[in-house]
Amino acid sequence: MRRRKKNFLTKIETARENAGHTGDGGMAIFEKAGTLVQIAPPAVNDGIRRLVARLEAGGTGGVPRLLALTSALSGEGVTYVSRALGAVIANDLGRSVAVVEFNWARPAALPDREVGVAQVLTGSATLDEALVSTIVPNLELLSAGVTSMSQRPALARGEALFALIAELGARYEHVVLDLPAVLATSDALTLAGHAEAVSLVVRQGVTAEPQVKRALSELDHLSVLGVIINRWATPVPKRILAALSPWTDAVDSR
Repeated sequence: MRRRKKNFLTKIETARENAGHTGDGGMAIFEKAGTLVQIAPPAVNDGIRRLVARLEAGGTGGVPRLLALTSALSGEGVTYVSRALGAVIANDLGRSVAVVEFNWARPAALPDREVGVAQVLTGSATLDEALVSTIVPNLELLSAGVTSMSQRPALARGEALFALIAELGARYEHVVLDLPAVLATSDALTLAGHAEAVSLVVRQGVTAEPQVKRALSELDHLSVLGVIINRWATPVPKRILAALSPWTDAVDSR
């Protein structure tokens, strides 16, 4: 246990000094101020990189400029995968990326950060005040912020949101929208409509097949890229799974 903790701390210090790279293929996201946001092990980055490579080589224009990630149920790791995806795009493709959280009901938030999308939409903060720079070059984060339950539907459907999405699209080459669960709130479908494409994050062992099918059915009027399986565990080699199911990507975040 002590060795594992020591190795983890070594990875953290390595990442601090090397723009988020942990030295073993993993990547850590720190705020510029030095606070750790999250760390993705090599297995996560490998799965994300395979997804990005497939989109870039697919002849469909590459990674969408406005890409939304959602799930069927809450707690499936959408925020974690969204941030990891943003970091990989920023690092590997050298493009500017903003990862924007919209889950007002269950905000993952950034450490000690309550200013976010909600405050920008209500005019109590500017976009520049709400954005958080990271040590990963080209990557910035925007948390959901704090708002009341009664305000959420209006924020998700208001003109201010259209203006915010337009401004983000003008500033960044890619915007990753981290959305709430489709089956938890109607806001998810409204917000997903702002994206060019959407992917469904499914946490293995949590979401039942009927719930996944229902969520995909709710999204069928949109351009759905496929399913990202979080916390994947299988004895079948991932290269074989990729060949058998080109629309599914597995991310092992354990």
